[in-house]
Amino acid sequence: MSDLKVGDLDLEQQAKLDKELAWCIRKLYTKLEHAKKDDKKVNEIIMCINILKNPSELIIKKRQVMFKMHGDYRSKMKAEESKKSSSKDELEIKVKFMNDGSKEIKNSKYLKKSKAHDPECVDKKFHTLSLNEKSAKEIGENYFQMEAMKNSHFKFNFQVE
Repeated sequence: MSDLKVGDLDLEQQAKLDKELAWCIRKLYTKLEHAKKDDKKVNEIIMCINILKNPSELIIKKRQVMFKMHGDYRSKMKAEESKKSSSKDELEIKVKFMNDGSKEIKNSKYLKKSKAHDPECVDKKFHTLSLNEKSAKEIGENYFQMEAMKNSHFKFNFQVE
């Protein structure tokens, strides 16, 4: 049991461990940002991050590192999740959707200015157009030649002996 590696777990345990590892690594990075550069703690944090990221490291060692750096990390994760869910509920309470009978929706209109209906823009586009001087007959002949080429099989330009 103590020689378990990350690949030896089933999918549910693997997902739980990955979630815990990601949480701990994220917290270590935030600690690293706020730590002084010359501090011994920085080297310890970097070493712990490397251990947690190493896929060949034993699970028990990873759990020891997580407990050493964060204490009871599982309860802290649950507290953080409940805090996020409560803040999410508060956001839902603050947001009020207007129903169709509301005064604001009836009086408001969204108008978008279209460039296509602007006469100056249409004139500019018309003058920049370059008309093709080929006749419709030539275009039709080219089209049928292309269709005939599509139906023919591809052939190399040389003979294979």
